[in-house]
Amino acid sequence: MIKHIEICASCAKGSATDPGFSLKDFVEAIQRELSERKPEVQWQVQTTSCQRFCPPQKITLIVSNKLTMSRDATVESVVEEILRREG
Repeated sequence: MIKHIEICASCAKGSATDPGFSLKDFVEAIQRELSERKPEVQWQVQTTSCQRFCPPQKITLIVSNKLTMSRDATVESVVEEILRREG
């Protein structure tokens, strides 16, 4: 089973990245964590520009073709939101 996840690049760049942790690192960490927690799913995580206002310390996501937002701008929070939305 393949699951497509989109992460707002603007949100991630503005809130989730700190010096030494790039957007690419952030996306790869999310992909790794999802694969570890649900290995039966083939996760395809990519960035997109959602054209929304990016609130501080939150990440806009598209999960199962629905717009949602993480509670925090962390890998753990993003993964939890994805898994919660995926059921």
